[in-house]
Parts: sequence; C-alpha cells; structure tokens
Amino acid sequence: MVTLNEELDKYTKLEEIQALINGEVMESLILGYKGSDALDKTPKKRYGISKDISAFANSAGGTIIYGIGEDNHRPRGDIEWMDDIGRERETLENVILSRISRRIENFRVHAIKNPDDDSEGILVVNVLQSHTVHMASDNRYYKRRNFRVVPMEDYEVRDIMFRRKKPDIDVVLKPQDKEVVWEENFSAPIDIEVVIHNYGGFVARHISGGFKFPGSISNPQDATQYTKTNATEFDCDNRLLQIPGTLGAMAMATLPPLISQPNTCTSIGKITPRLQKDYRSGTIEYWILAEHMKLKEGKFELSLKDNRIQIRKV
Repeated sequence: MVTLNEELDKYTKLEEIQALINGEVMESLILGYKGSDALDKTPKKRYGISKDISAFANSAGGTIIYGIGEDNHRPRGDIEWMDDIGRERETLENVILSRISRRIENFRVHAIKNPDDDSEGILVVNVLQSHTVHMASDNRYYKRRNFRVVPMEDYEVRDIMFRRKKPDIDVVLKPQDKEVVWEENFSAPIDIEVVIHNYGGFVARHISGGFKFPGSISNPQDATQYTKTNATEFDCDNRLLQIPGTLGAMAMATLPPLISQPNTCTSIGKITPRLQKDYRSGTIEYWILAEHMKLKEGKFELSLKDNRIQIRKV
C-alpha cells in the first residue's frame, strides 16, 4: 500500500529531477514545471502560486517543481538554482498558507540543494487531492486540465464540496523502470503496476474496472491479433461490468474483495501488454466504479522515450 507520506515525498532527490529533464517528461494533470522567476516577490507572482497550488488540490493532486523552466510543456534547459533556498522554502510555504482559502492541509515543500553550493536549490511542492474546494487569492476557483490551469464551473465546485461524503477512487499506472526488450514482431511483456487510489473521505467497496488497449498494444496471450481492441478487466468483488464492443479480453489475477480506505493507495496487481514493433505512442482507456460512486472513465498515454515506457494521464 502506498502511504500518504510517500505521495507527499515524491521527486525529492536530485537524480529524480535530472531524470525528468533528461527524459523530457511532459507536464500532465499531476506534474508541472515553473522557472525560478515564478517565485519573484511580486503580487502577480504570488497570485500565480495560489492559483497553481489550489488547482492541484482541487484536481487530482500532484507535483509542481520550481526551478525548472518549460518549453512546450517539457523541461527547458538546465536546473535554475535559486539563492538562499532555506528562506525561499519558508516564503513559499507562507504564501501557500496565507493566499489560499480554505487552507490546504496536505501539502509538503521540499528543498533540493545544489551539490556544489548548498545555499542554492530548487523547490518541489507535493499536493494531495483535497476533500474540499480551495480559492486562489483572486477569489476564484481553479482546476488543472491536463497541463493547463482553468477556472472551475459552479457545478464542479459543488461536486468537490461533496467529495468527503462519498468514495472517489481512481487508477494510477506505474510502468516498469527498465528498458523494453524486443522480440521478432513484438516487445516482451512489459510490467505495469495497477494502483487504486481512494481520494475521497469514504470507504470504497465493490470495486470493478478495466482497460481497453489500442491496436498497437496487444495482450500476451494473443500477440498476433494486434488489430483487435483488447481489454484487461479487474473485479474485486465479482461484480464485473462487460465492455461492449470488445473483441479480446484478459483477466488480471484473481483478486480478493477490496475495501479501499479513505486517502489510501493499494496495488492490485499488474497488466502485462506487449507492444507492436513500430510502436511509438498510444492511448489506454480505463473505467472504474465502486458502490456509491458513479462510473469514472479516463485515458492514459503510453509512449516510448529512449526505449523506456512513459505513462501520463490525459
């Protein structure tokens, strides 16, 4: 099980930051980059901080890194080290606590120091999805849509205010941390860990869900049928829904009934698809539902970068 502390302690090592830069990992719903000038001590910049951080809390949570510029939503150039990083960290925490209403409870600011000068550093802010809605310093509510921050509609504000009263589960996919091995026409099976995250304030029961793969991603048992739409399904309580129009299907390992406690992450196993030889990028669709929760659908982009798997929610 992934703890909340682990969620709040992501990207706290310099090598992790460098891997994002070297891999040109794109911004997403749960990852954002800001140059060091985003922390300038002006009213406009401090409003920008309140807008960005509140949008993460109002959406799925995530990480924003101050000290990495972006170009077309990918890391730009080298790390932008900031002076007097201890003071910068304290200032950023104070801005988050004073410029956002209601106060965000579950966030953490980490300073990563320059190994050549420990007075310099960058700042990483990890924010959990909130049970309530948070307002930026301009008295407006914002959310993240992919890598953009946009104003929220009235109904979206109301929906978030009711998060505490129901489960709110979603899927997180964690790819293998190794290079893809290629065979004659397909890759060897790749390991993708499936994690159920309950963002809500209520226990989730009777969890079911599944994935649909594009034609260029195949199930291991039927690697020659890559022109079909394939599916992997999971059912933690024998209440599986059928996906209409699916030609091939593969079940994950038998799962015991799962009760997902509020604000927890639980790994339920792995999916092991194979990629067509010329694969570059594709979209995995998913659906998930639980008792007292509406059907939720979404998409992940699965792409190859330097022969390694990258997955981001779209």
